[in-house]
Amino acid sequence: MTQMIMLIIVMIFIILMMYSKYYMWVDKYLPKTFSDLYVDDNIKQLISNKNIFNMIFYGAPGTGKCLGFDTKIRMYNNSFKSVQNIHIYDIIRGDDIFPRIVINTISAYGHLYKIINCDNNTYYIVNDTHILTIFWFGKVIDMYLSDLLYIQNILGIKLCGVKYLLGKYYLYNIYIVYFTYGQYYGFELLSITNKRFIINDNIVTHNTSSSHIIGKFILGDKFSDAFMELNASDDRCYDVLYDKIGKFIDKKTDCDKIILLDESDQLSNKSQQLILDYIYKNNNYKYTCYFILTCNDLTNLINEFKSLFITINFKKISNDLISNNLIRILDNENICYDNEAINTLSLISNGDMRYAINNLEAICSIIDDNFIHIEDIYKICNIPPTNIIKDVLLHLNFATLFESGYSVSDIFEQLVAYFKINEVIDKINIIDYNEIIKIITYYSIIIVEKLDTKLQLVCCIIKINKILKKYHNVL
Repeated sequence: MTQMIMLIIVMIFIILMMYSKYYMWVDKYLPKTFSDLYVDDNIKQLISNKNIFNMIFYGAPGTGKCLGFDTKIRMYNNSFKSVQNIHIYDIIRGDDIFPRIVINTISAYGHLYKIINCDNNTYYIVNDTHILTIFWFGKVIDMYLSDLLYIQNILGIKLCGVKYLLGKYYLYNIYIVYFTYGQYYGFELLSITNKRFIINDNIVTHNTSSSHIIGKFILGDKFSDAFMELNASDDRCYDVLYDKIGKFIDKKTDCDKIILLDESDQLSNKSQQLILDYIYKNNNYKYTCYFILTCNDLTNLINEFKSLFITINFKKISNDLISNNLIRILDNENICYDNEAINTLSLISNGDMRYAINNLEAICSIIDDNFIHIEDIYKICNIPPTNIIKDVLLHLNFATLFESGYSVSDIFEQLVAYFKINEVIDKINIIDYNEIIKIITYYSIIIVEKLDTKLQLVCCIIKINKILKKYHNVL
């Protein structure tokens, strides 16, 4: 009873403070309506007429929020609970005075890493898309594990984690190592400030969130009655699905209904066949029940889905869309910018809106004149400037490139980005451009296989230079 009263008080407090200015940008500027979604125009056009279809949405995974078995989570009452025992409506302690309410949980399998405390040799375990809270350039910020591995292993920079105790941040040295492939657990949080929470030894970490924007857009005010979601964290064995889906389809409504099955590629073949059986029975009802499936790997779905579902691939977000959104954020935050800086940040984000926004916030946290220059992008993102890349491609000026201290992977990534610039593409003959892409593709495979030596990079650049000789006057 006491916990229920506390939950109600916290919920009221969160509603009253929902528009607090303390949101992290990546949370503050989450899409809130259908028109805000970062999806292809063809997908928006398909859905915008509100004609419902059986649909499969697939794309790369990116939960960014999960921990290893038995990681201790600090609850709001200062007790600890293992992550696998966290339930919906649990109240977790954040890195400030505000609570975090669990609104969803998840469990899946993936690559796991140890985050080792170098001061006392203790560690906790996270999955490969986790977001860690660290101390960086005088600020407490959140960064993807992949970015931190790059900083640690490629740049050789020591990482500094954050603890929160008695209202103060304390710093400690961390080192990240690969652990194993195994099961991880996570949860989605409701918060008025940020998504940071406290785990064992008062360590601060981070959580991400999701939404039902498409379902709400299609169903409108009927959403609460006509929409059901079955998450990967729910019990989804055959008998449970048979019972839940059957009852929902039989439920009387005055409109069509939608069932969302998240991470449907994890369902057994028997459970997938059950979904097909219900689709075939839809003709017996006045209103149809449609299925929306999300998955990471289409090959794990049985073949019959392909003839009954519209398959939609959520591709990487275009550079123009990322740039437009970054400009919208900066205008809202009253921060001035150089267009070249924003375009460069969009290019190196490689279609990842969250990555772009996190970098933008990190850059804005250290600028002194309320203006983002192109040099700020190069400094924070640690990439070689475009003019250096251009110079080495046209004049083979390797001394300037290597004396700058950038790693082979840094240089290669910026080289790839250079040939995505529209002005560059427009000035190169399509046959020559395709030949350059073939060269880059060949050497990217070599570099991915850990043969990332300067010799490989030099060979790649020399071959491209031979093609670009005829373009010296136009590039």
